[in-house]
Formats: sequence, structure tokens, C-alpha cells
Amino acid sequence: MTPPDHAIFPTPSLLDPRVMLMVPRDLRPAMTALWQLDARLLAVVVGRREDMLAQLKLAWWRDRLRQLADAPDSLPRGEPLLHDLAIHWGGSDVLAMMVDGYEGAMLAETGEQAEAAAAALAIVMQRALAVLGHAEEPRGWALVRAGQMVSSREIADHLWRVATAAPINRGDPRAVRTLARWARLLAGHQGAASPRAEWWLLFRAGLGF
Repeated sequence: MTPPDHAIFPTPSLLDPRVMLMVPRDLRPAMTALWQLDARLLAVVVGRREDMLAQLKLAWWRDRLRQLADAPDSLPRGEPLLHDLAIHWGGSDVLAMMVDGYEGAMLAETGEQAEAAAAALAIVMQRALAVLGHAEEPRGWALVRAGQMVSSREIADHLWRVATAAPINRGDPRAVRTLARWARLLAGHQGAASPRAEWWLLFRAGLGF
């Protein structure tokens, strides 16, 4: 499977300025760092030529994110993203588990394995998004993200079908609800961006619909 094209902001993402406006101003730096990490890990997986090389890069990030939890002051100083993560997520152990979800999706050989990787990503992101307020596990987002990384088109199609049925919790913050609707839209387009449909979705979200 050739990974689908991704926009500058891997979709669905809170990095899109139209969505970031829905995030409380004081939380935007932390959420920006979180979604930049998502973009970096996604780039490692979808840009891979060999799984083993990608695994080595993911292992580096796993070690750094564990360091982020245990000793953020000792992180390498040459990586700006690590600097931002240390400021906003230092002492948190949740981000290190993200790497396991990305690696699991990359190596998935069955739909069940891919769903398990998506479930791990959903749990991690739910814990991270809790800073925005109450949020259920973002299962739709996680299924779409896993589908963008798996090697098998058949498995990806399976994940798209499951993602279209993922529930949207009306009690979640507006940015999280928009993320869920965006994921469902992408699932209907087999994980690929649909600029016109996404523009309309985000426009309505900005108006509060």
C-alpha cells in the first residue's frame, strides 16, 4: 500500500490553525507540541523505506519520551521539539506510549493487530486531550491514523469501515468533537484528504455547529 498524500498538517490534526482557534489560548502551546510529535512520528512511519530503519527511529523517540517523563532536564538540546515537549509535557509518562501505537500499526499484519494499535493510540491521546476537559477516547482519530500507516490496503479499508461507525461524544470540547467528525470524513475518503469537504467541516465548526 502506498501511504496517502498528507497535507502540511497531517489530517486529522489540531495543528490546523482553524482547529487550534477552538483550543483555549493557555493550552495551545502544549497541544501544538503534542500534535507536532504526532506529525513527526507519522512522518517516520509513512516515509519509511524499510521497517527496521523506521523502528530504529521510533526507538530513539521512545527513549527520549521516557526521558521526558523521568528526567526532562537531561534531554538533548539540539531538537527544538524535545525542548517544547519538556516545557509542556515534562514529567508526563503518557507520550512514550504513543510510539508503541505507531509501531504497532506499521507492523500490523491483520485487522485485529491494527485495531489493537489504534486502541493504544486512542488511550494515549485520550489521556493527553484530557487537558482540554472531559474527553472520551478519540477512537475515530486513532483508527484513521492507524489506517494511514498500515502496509496492507485491505487492513486500511477495514479500519476505514470501523472508523465511520466510531461514536462522537457531544459532551467533548468543540476541538475534540471536530477532530472526531474530521476523522469520520477522512474514513469515508479512504484516509485521503478531501480539501473541499474538510474546509466546509472546519468552517461549520468555527461557527459553532
